[in-house]
Amino acid sequence: LGGRSWLTLVGFVAHLGGLASRNRARLRDAGNSGRFADLPPHVVGAQAVWDRFRATLGTSIWSLTVLQYRELVNAWLPRELRVFATDSPFPNLGGLDEKTYLGVAAHFAPRTVKGKHRPPQYCVCNVGQIYSGALADMQQTMNTLIDVWSEFQAPEMKGLLANLVAVFPDIKDQRVAKEINLSFWESAKDAHNWYVKSPGHKNALFQHTSGRLKTFGNLLASLELAGPMQHRDRCRQCARPVQSKELGGLAPQNCGVCGGPTFRHPLL
Repeated sequence: LGGRSWLTLVGFVAHLGGLASRNRARLRDAGNSGRFADLPPHVVGAQAVWDRFRATLGTSIWSLTVLQYRELVNAWLPRELRVFATDSPFPNLGGLDEKTYLGVAAHFAPRTVKGKHRPPQYCVCNVGQIYSGALADMQQTMNTLIDVWSEFQAPEMKGLLANLVAVFPDIKDQRVAKEINLSFWESAKDAHNWYVKSPGHKNALFQHTSGRLKTFGNLLASLELAGPMQHRDRCRQCARPVQSKELGGLAPQNCGVCGGPTFRHPLL
């Protein structure tokens, strides 16, 4: 754009933003008063078009800037560390005023069970909490987690179906960092056999009992199925939920109504 014509573009976008803000307030008032269904379709459609434009523009800027820097920073960091940024926006679940905190989650399933359907019979839940200022505790805990995940990837690993870890670096109103660890097993015996033989788990117990961890506390719970498991998939053609006719069974690979294939979602 030459001259001052860019000012026209800025003014036009600002004008659209003002109209969208007024329109969103109108939608909010209608929803609060139970009159949302009475709104003209073009009012809802205009807001949808504007929001889609903003989401597309924002995602494009994000992809061209932050995501590129992410790869650059990861290439520079030691191989044991990395930074992470989501590739696309996700719903706003609330800010600090709503006591909603964001973290990062990781999922691991051994190659021997990927693509196979084995129902879990046992789950171990461990919720660890570390004082937010205790960097040494956080480093030791993360190192132990890396050791354990290395053990999980061993070819001789038996019984593990999946491990999910979520880390929240700073829960400000509780002044702690949280690590939530869920491991799913084929049986309680498989879980027990791993725990008694695992070097990583032995190291974690030593850190707990020796005083090397200064602020770490945790909740440990072992869970078993209270009833038959229910596994659901969905038809690719008619989008109907698909599940076994028998409780505890795995969802069939084809829809019982239209005969179409399912997505063959894994259990975990």
